[in-house]
Amino acid sequence: ELKNIDIMPFYNSLQKNTIKGNLYVSVRGGGTCNTEFESLTGNSLIFFPSGTTPFQTYIHKKTNSIASYLDENGYSTCAIHLASALNWNRKNVYPLLGISKFYSESDFKNIEKLRGRATDEENYRRVIDLYKNKKTEKFFCFDVTIQNHGGYTDSLNMPVTFDLSNYGSFEDAAIFFSLMKISDNAFKELVEYFSNIETPTMIILFGDHQPTLSLNTEAWLYNNTTQNTEINNLNKYITPFIIWTNYDIKEQFIEKISANFLPSIILETANLELPAYYRFLKEVYKVFPVITTQGIIDSNGNYYSDINSVPDNSILLDYEYLQYNNIFDKNKVKKTFD
Repeated sequence: ELKNIDIMPFYNSLQKNTIKGNLYVSVRGGGTCNTEFESLTGNSLIFFPSGTTPFQTYIHKKTNSIASYLDENGYSTCAIHLASALNWNRKNVYPLLGISKFYSESDFKNIEKLRGRATDEENYRRVIDLYKNKKTEKFFCFDVTIQNHGGYTDSLNMPVTFDLSNYGSFEDAAIFFSLMKISDNAFKELVEYFSNIETPTMIILFGDHQPTLSLNTEAWLYNNTTQNTEINNLNKYITPFIIWTNYDIKEQFIEKISANFLPSIILETANLELPAYYRFLKEVYKVFPVITTQGIIDSNGNYYSDINSVPDNSILLDYEYLQYNNIFDKNKVKKTFD
């Protein structure tokens, strides 16, 4: 048990004007772009062949996303990732998703690094600079951090702030937890900055995936609390998420939500009108709050390994047809977003 270890004290302390919960994703230990794909578009990986990365395989033309919708509604849109722009084909895909400007590590000098990677604190400083220099009053920035990227076998002169020796030999967990604590401090600075800004602001923070750690460490962390191996496996695909605003919203804790439903909840919380596709996804969410390549969970908590094992999957089939229309329709019909 990790009862006495608070890895994210600031995140855990946030209550006012927050929506928090457990975000289920389709990947683990890598494949960040797949969580980006789901969280930006509202589309699901479950309707693609196993092992697919849509950023590299399927996004060849303009594709609807929360960014394209905001772009059409007067927002200046940008993305920032302080590593190579070529990673996961982001350089080519982001513009097709309605992200007007993409900033990568080559756009900045003197990037502060930890373990050879840009720190979250540095990352958020750049985001604040972009906000200060925004071209329009409305501003949307999609930020992919890199500080905590694996592996975790060598601290590389990083301060390791957690001592897990009471539990056993889990050096990789100690390094990962220490990185999370540094991220939490950086997030605190970001939130504090926007707490003092009058412009209504929403910050959405979520994990792209859980890390791959040693078998020994994972056995300890996940602890196989139930006999159901499928549910145990799914627990490895849960990351924390939070929506924080500097204006009044109703506090909420969401027990289960998958990444593809984020656009709907974000736009709704921002009091923006939902495109038809996201209104439809709200209805799907009520029946199946979790849809990932690792499994589906319905509103009663039942687990299904795939679509075909769901007794009444008609709304999922509708979802599949609409998603196909969104991505592959040759005539660029925008009916699902009108």
